[in-house]
Amino acid sequence: MSTSKKSSPNGTGTSSPNPRGLIPGDLAVLGFGDNDSATQITPGRATITFDSAALGHIAGQLLLARLTGTPNTEPRRAVERSFVERGSV
Repeated sequence: MSTSKKSSPNGTGTSSPNPRGLIPGDLAVLGFGDNDSATQITPGRATITFDSAALGHIAGQLLLARLTGTPNTEPRRAVERSFVERGSV
């Protein structure tokens, strides 16, 4: 039994006029950690953003606890995060 991709003018299995073979809406691009580049590309990249200061604080606490031999009584910690929707989704 063999399967084959349907042939198309652009060789991608779609009839998209897009030279990269992608139909807008077929692919979403998502980043982690909002930064300037997320808004400088077209379409803007959707991002999961988080409180980096809070994450650094937690990391520092965990490092100090490990260095002093203090047991970790809180195995899971969370920081606030949010979804920033832009043109890439």
